[in-house]
Amino acid sequence: MSWLRIREMVRKEFIQLFRDKKNRPILVMAPLIQILVFGYVVNYDIKDIRVALVDQSHTRESRLLTDTFTAGRIFRITHLPGTPDELEALFLNAKVDLGIKIPPDFSSRIRRGDTAEVQIIADGGMSNMASVRIAYATMVIDRFNAEMVSERYGRELKYGKIDGRIRTW
Repeated sequence: MSWLRIREMVRKEFIQLFRDKKNRPILVMAPLIQILVFGYVVNYDIKDIRVALVDQSHTRESRLLTDTFTAGRIFRITHLPGTPDELEALFLNAKVDLGIKIPPDFSSRIRRGDTAEVQIIADGGMSNMASVRIAYATMVIDRFNAEMVSERYGRELKYGKIDGRIRTW
């Protein structure tokens, strides 16, 4: 098939496409839908996650947990809100991707050998990304837990641990 025949066939198809007024919106809408759908699907780059940290404990252990989060290139603490309400405002304004809330009794629970809780809040606008971010945060907490156990008791697991639970609502 020659290039001239291909060119004329393409020309004929465009004439046919523009002849029917019902086809004109398809010319614009189809590429826009593809851009939106593929833009949503392709964005799985997991680095530079914006984190807001509410540290109500202000202890050595909470600072160590914070350092564990910032040690890699995945999490970046961008905001330090003082209250959970400020944290909520950051999520509503799309300024953070993940929120970490360390309660006031965090350090004392660990020292007693109890389970210390850390709340991880993810922006659920893109549910797949939120799940991956929570999984990464859980891995960081598991690493912190292992370091604390190793530091305090060697390899014994009698030491209190941090329980990270995923709750979707």
